[in-house]
Amino acid sequence: MKKDHQEVLKQDTFLSSLVMLANSGMETGITLNVSGTVISGMLISGETYFKELAAQFASLPQTEFIETLIRTLNTNADRFKKSIEADRKNQTIRPPHYLHLRDCCFLNTDRKNSTQRQLWRGLLTSVDGFSVGVAETDR
Repeated sequence: MKKDHQEVLKQDTFLSSLVMLANSGMETGITLNVSGTVISGMLISGETYFKELAAQFASLPQTEFIETLIRTLNTNADRFKKSIEADRKNQTIRPPHYLHLRDCCFLNTDRKNSTQRQLWRGLLTSVDGFSVGVAETDR
């Protein structure tokens, strides 16, 4: 069996469907378990993820490195958008490999946030379990 096919088989088809909906613009709250870590936030498209990450870097003092990084992130956002549009036009379905979260936080066992709200990107095949909805936390 090819590795790509093996990776697809490891993906939860429902979670994959939620990611495809997010990639089409339908954001939803989600809580993930990834290797024992609980991560909660809004499921967003890859395009949105790259645009928002570029905007974060745009707020920093500009250097040649930061400007190059912003261009690269914006190029990734454009590629992501074009890929989704091409799939729609060709009526093809390619399972996603990554999921993207906005305003995510990592939760510890006493339901306290262990980090500030941030963007997050992870492999779908790394998700051990999930629930739809953002976890309520004591900040």
